[in-house]
Amino acid sequence: MGLAVSDLCSLITIEWYCLCFNPLFINSDISFVPPEIQHLSGGHPHGCFARITAWVTAYITVERCLCITFPLKVKQILTPKRTTSILCVIYVIMMLPLIPEYATAYAGWKFYPNLNKTLVGLVFTDDRKKYEGLSFLLLAVLMFISFLLVVVFTAILVAKLKQKTQWRQKSTFDSAQSDNFTKRDKGALKMVIVIASILIINFVPTVAFYTAVFIIPGFSITGPYRNVFRVSAAFAFIFDSLNSSVNIISYYTMSSKFRLTFHELFSVCRGRKIQAALKKPF
Repeated sequence: MGLAVSDLCSLITIEWYCLCFNPLFINSDISFVPPEIQHLSGGHPHGCFARITAWVTAYITVERCLCITFPLKVKQILTPKRTTSILCVIYVIMMLPLIPEYATAYAGWKFYPNLNKTLVGLVFTDDRKKYEGLSFLLLAVLMFISFLLVVVFTAILVAKLKQKTQWRQKSTFDSAQSDNFTKRDKGALKMVIVIASILIINFVPTVAFYTAVFIIPGFSITGPYRNVFRVSAAFAFIFDSLNSSVNIISYYTMSSKFRLTFHELFSVCRGRKIQAALKKPF
């Protein structure tokens, strides 16, 4: 549920971000400048929820690793209450890097000479230069850490699964039973590798983008390289949105429990619709 909420919020904010760059919306004679307003209302919230998705995925990888390493103790280590608490902490920590950005930037009235109008746009405080890029740096660091967690624990999981598979093949006299265990292990291994690979591939451009914001002077929403900044942000956001969009496909195709629950849930909804349609008078 934590992953689904972050994915949903990530996609909703990116929809608003895309709308703010639509020429029809920009030229609709509204009282604000969409390309500037999106920075605080779309761009940064999307980046925050994308980081939450990365950390929830990292937690899932850690949890699966513990299931293989300590199969008899994992239920005592990761109880439902602890899992809920960990997910809440992830949400809070991922939102903290936004404080410097929202403390030094806000939406306010500005005069635009090219339009000869006073519109609501992006306004910065006097101490903006001291904290400019800090949010991007913190988000980039947090992303690197989540990458390391996913890679390390995926490698541990792969090694443990191979060890257990070899042990079962040697200790089990029934070859058919051993083959069943091997197929199940390979399925679990494939699922973890695919999910980890999707995360890493899709978030590499985002990490590069956030790192460039902190390293390159003027690479910001209002700097001399603002056009390159917007193009780079759009490119990175495409991969963020792709990651949030394919998670449901990955779980549906690779997890039998997820697929079974999905069918049960929507079969009930479909059955209710059919019953409601039958009750309607012709």
